[in-house]
Amino acid sequence: MGVLITNARKSKLSLINALILNLMLADCLVLAFAVPFKATAYSRASWTLGMFVCKTCDWFLHSCMAAKSFTVAIMAKACYRYVSNPTKQVSHRLKTILVVLLFTWLLACVVPIPQWLFSTLQREASGMICVQAVPVDAHDFMSVYVKAYPLLAYCIPLSFALLYFWKAYGRCQRRSSKTQNLRTQIRSRKLTLMLFSLTVAMATMWLPQWVSWVWMRHTLETDGAFPPVLFTLSAQLLMFS
Repeated sequence: MGVLITNARKSKLSLINALILNLMLADCLVLAFAVPFKATAYSRASWTLGMFVCKTCDWFLHSCMAAKSFTVAIMAKACYRYVSNPTKQVSHRLKTILVVLLFTWLLACVVPIPQWLFSTLQREASGMICVQAVPVDAHDFMSVYVKAYPLLAYCIPLSFALLYFWKAYGRCQRRSSKTQNLRTQIRSRKLTLMLFSLTVAMATMWLPQWVSWVWMRHTLETDGAFPPVLFTLSAQLLMFS
């Protein structure tokens, strides 16, 4: 973050660098706020963090995850535009970059709102627990939401990103006869490979968490078997990694 911010102060902040900073911001928010509360919740037999944390913890975590997905999708498109003509820098005004980032976070915060709406405390024999309690009149909505939400927040953005990074890498493979253009293409290839690898790592390490999330919601609807605790914990650890 220090390197990118220093470079931004020396010259104009590029869209790709701003998006990388946005990914780092989401990571910092998760590490600062979501991880401590999750660790505390898993270490105790009952919920002791209060109603506010119960309602906001999962919503906040999923907002950051969705923000990262949307950011990577926009980054892939920006990378493809840059690679298509690396000698012609695509410049964006600071106001445009801020609007893009603001829209990304607004969308990311709106998509998981049902996580906040239906989270509540419930008394059990061992004490209070934080659960998703869906009212009867909202069951039809949630049955659709459970199927649509992973598509909107995970499958579509990351598939879009992987497609455009693959297309960008294909463009990088075309050799140029001029030495200056060849050096620019080598830099473009390195950038594309780095962002492509990051996206593959994110998609792979988030997949168990999404399987766990869909499994849990499907169980609540059908009264089936819950996912094993070890699988759920492992999926969370992979996601935070």
